[in-house]
Amino acid sequence: MKLVVITGPTSGIGLAYAQQLSREGYELLLIGRSEEKLKALQLQLTAKSEIYVADLSDHDQIIRTGNHLKQLAQIDILVNNAGFGSSLPFSENSLDEELEQLEVLVKAVMVLTHAVLPKMIQLNSGIVLNISSVAAWLPTGSYAAAKSYVTAFTEAIAAELKGSKVQVTAVAPGFTKKTKFFDRSQMSDGEVPSWLWLTPEQVAKESLKDARSGQLISIPGAQYKAMANVSRSLPRPLIRFFSHEFARRQKD
Repeated sequence: MKLVVITGPTSGIGLAYAQQLSREGYELLLIGRSEEKLKALQLQLTAKSEIYVADLSDHDQIIRTGNHLKQLAQIDILVNNAGFGSSLPFSENSLDEELEQLEVLVKAVMVLTHAVLPKMIQLNSGIVLNISSVAAWLPTGSYAAAKSYVTAFTEAIAAELKGSKVQVTAVAPGFTKKTKFFDRSQMSDGEVPSWLWLTPEQVAKESLKDARSGQLISIPGAQYKAMANVSRSLPRPLIRFFSHEFARRQKD
């Protein structure tokens, strides 16, 4: 039985991955903070699953989780999905929340990827999906900075893996409904044009297809692929202007 490890699997994109990969027949290891929510998810899934309770905003629990993954015989897919966004700009947010965000979005991704790669390399097989964001290309706060790390980190690991059959892919979705990012950032559907919204199921389906075809960066949604191409060609001062203007409108 092939094994998938998913962090943050009880809602949004993580839940969509769990549901799709369960339907494909993978065994799942579900990592999250709430034992109650993880057990409820198990009842929804058709494939065999186990749960591992850990708070990935806590350093010691991140290390413990990484050590647990190292002990597993084989992991076929790792989905580093856990994350959240803040409703406050960096200067107004608490330092504790900023540090918590770094633990989840940066340290956990690095530690868990480090835990699974040696065995994947040994077996010359496996996929690591690191959930980044289109925000990684925009100067829109510390969340975007953390997601920039995820994308750059994934690109660096891909360079190290060149010539092997181990695949790492950074997934860069745009606005996605039913995710904890938008719950915590207090953003409503009406604040974003309807044509910009993705569904978690769309993100999971397209990114898995991209990873399996060997793509390093997966950008779900035709609208975001087009926007990414345009943004890469624009001068950085212009990108900063539009990003800051969007942030100002959100605040107003």
